[in-house]
Amino acid sequence: ATRRMATAERVARQREQQDRLGGLVFTPESIPANHLVDLFVDMCETGILSYVKPEQCCSRAQEVQSIKKDPAVSMDSAGMLKLGSKIAEPLCEANTELKLRSAWQRRNLAMDLAGLATFSVMEGWTQLLFSHLLREQPRGLAKVSLQQLLDCDRQLFTLASHNTMGNLRESADKSKPLDAEVSRSEEHTS
Repeated sequence: ATRRMATAERVARQREQQDRLGGLVFTPESIPANHLVDLFVDMCETGILSYVKPEQCCSRAQEVQSIKKDPAVSMDSAGMLKLGSKIAEPLCEANTELKLRSAWQRRNLAMDLAGLATFSVMEGWTQLLFSHLLREQPRGLAKVSLQQLLDCDRQLFTLASHNTMGNLRESADKSKPLDAEVSRSEEHTS
């Protein structure tokens, strides 16, 4: 179970983010789902970065519309069977360029809200990947695919997880260790 951010703190952080990132349009379809923000808050607290698939980067609107409770059977401390409900984690589509771009923008906003990385650094990484997708390839070479972008993104998180193990919290000078890792990776992929 991940730690849930308190509602008052979530609202305050969202307001601050909207003021800071004035050029973005914030709607229920563009802001990240609460469970996504909570997932990144948990990573920040445990110090262990994990890769989050684009399909998990739902919007708040998708989260609200897909909340359903699946029946679940568990055992209580006395060994008795207990019928409860398990809330299914919402998933979104990320199988086209536009849907993937939107999912990653929600991921970047969620990481910023959680204090794990700054939006501008993560958005720069996303923009770099998509710039490779849009580039004209020399004759005889294949165009960069969405799968290659996904593989590159996953590799970034794998390396960053290794290099930041136990050190994901913001430092006293307000710098974030994950920002430095992403910036270092950008230099090697240009």
